[in-house]
Amino acid sequence: MIYKNFTIYNPEYAVSGVAYLQSEDGQDWYEVRDSLSDTKLKIAYQADGVIRMQSYNGVELYPENLSVAEISKRDVPKNFPERLDGNWIFDGKKIVPRVITAQEVIDQAEERRAELMGIANQKIAPLQDAIDLDMSTDEERALLTGWKKFRVELNRIDTNAAPDIDWPEVPDVA
Repeated sequence: MIYKNFTIYNPEYAVSGVAYLQSEDGQDWYEVRDSLSDTKLKIAYQADGVIRMQSYNGVELYPENLSVAEISKRDVPKNFPERLDGNWIFDGKKIVPRVITAQEVIDQAEERRAELMGIANQKIAPLQDAIDLDMSTDEERALLTGWKKFRVELNRIDTNAAPDIDWPEVPDVA
């Protein structure tokens, strides 16, 4: 069974402090949850099919803005991970690996570069302060040079070459 697009709603007899969800055809999540099979995997997935939650116990799911489907154990792919990573979709009938587009690979590379750049900037700032105030040690000067080289190498990465990118090594942190 598939239950589409659960969204928040206010039932007539709501309990204070409880968030209620309703499928697009008007079914209350808590009633649906109680009717689900104990032996099937429950998956909650986005409109584009990307699976965001999974459990054999419906109580563990809170499918706000998600749809829910039950999958027989025999239909769950053998390599389907226990910890979801956004790389699986529900196509309306079965769980299949998600095909990552070239643009998504580039976007992931850009995100990784931005994350590494943020780390480098956080490391460089206090080291540069120590140098500027003539309070640095030899070790701090060496670390600053390493982090600045790392940052330059990150800037030179062509993310359009993803996934074939040789990422620079993070400088040794003492």
